[in-house]
Amino acid sequence: MMIKVTKLLTLLAVFGMYISCAPATDNNQDQNNQQMTTDTLDVAEVEATVESFRQALLEADEAALNNLTSDQLTYGHSGGLVEDQATFVNSMVSKKFVFTSLDFSDINIDIIGNTAVVRHGLFAHTADQGKDPGTVSLKVLLVWQKIDGQLKLIARQAVKVAQ
Repeated sequence: MMIKVTKLLTLLAVFGMYISCAPATDNNQDQNNQQMTTDTLDVAEVEATVESFRQALLEADEAALNNLTSDQLTYGHSGGLVEDQATFVNSMVSKKFVFTSLDFSDINIDIIGNTAVVRHGLFAHTADQGKDPGTVSLKVLLVWQKIDGQLKLIARQAVKVAQ
């Protein structure tokens, strides 16, 4: 009798583990899909946000730069400097880095769920603090994520174009 009770308890324990590991029900899947749908992206939205970011860089618009970037931003420059959000925004607003003209070209957008990976060329005339006016030609990678219904830049990395 004891062996039958032990086998029954073992069977119930295994069944309980099986049930707890079972795939989500249709109801849970609908809720998950609904959340994803809310945060999905389209190319036009990403294009508009990238253009807003370009304008904010050109104008050194502190409010716009803060609004368009994540608190966890990692902003990599072509020379190896990496800045967080506060440092990046301050660098632009304090005129450490200045764009007198700024063009993005060859924009390529890949959307994966609520994330957009954007690659583009950058050509600009610069007037950085302590430097002579110059030009810069870069290839840039931007990573945008929809957070609380708004696209935020979470990562940026630039590399110099080979001459």
